[in-house]
Amino acid sequence: MATLKWRTAGDTGPVNGKEEEKNVKESVKAPQKRLSLRANFSWTFAGNVVNAGSWFAKEFAGESIPCLKEVLNTFGGQLRLNLELKDFRAGMAVLELLAQYPSAEIVVSSFNYDLLRRLRFADGHLPLAVLFESGNWRHAVKTARDLSACAFHPAVNLVTRPMLAACTLAGLPVFVWTVDHACAARSLVRAGVSGLFTNDPATLSTVFQSPEFLT
Repeated sequence: MATLKWRTAGDTGPVNGKEEEKNVKESVKAPQKRLSLRANFSWTFAGNVVNAGSWFAKEFAGESIPCLKEVLNTFGGQLRLNLELKDFRAGMAVLELLAQYPSAEIVVSSFNYDLLRRLRFADGHLPLAVLFESGNWRHAVKTARDLSACAFHPAVNLVTRPMLAACTLAGLPVFVWTVDHACAARSLVRAGVSGLFTNDPATLSTVFQSPEFLT
């Protein structure tokens, strides 16, 4: 299932593909699961800003920024939506909105673990994912386990065999960000990750269409 990653701030860029591959050069044994390729559609929200596409190419000039309700109206029930939150007030507004879309398949993620704890207190069944970009990964994995999170989202340059093994032991699917190189994608999938965030789904889709990953 394809996925829209919805954020309120710009995403970090990809690192060198060889560096990505080095971090996961040695595979770990993990149960095979359905892989998920997640495409990043990220903007910095600044009021009612239009022309969100001119930075990419002139033919996209004038494209506006859709609000979350428009995204849910268009993709709710069709795509899994990853909603990255940075503010508790925004989180409560999202919870209120999601009540109107019971068929929407969503995951709420954040780097702010206190925010995730408050959201878990507000909704004991909300699918949560812990984002990780620095610090002690063991603490982050423990936090995900304590929150009954549905996934762990580490940065690609921080993925290691011990981390993947710990997540497997904890029953945590691992979705890695941001992977735009085919060689890194192959290494990560072989290592046992459950899915990838990417800015280039067209390139990475060729990886998953190879015989190795179709069996």
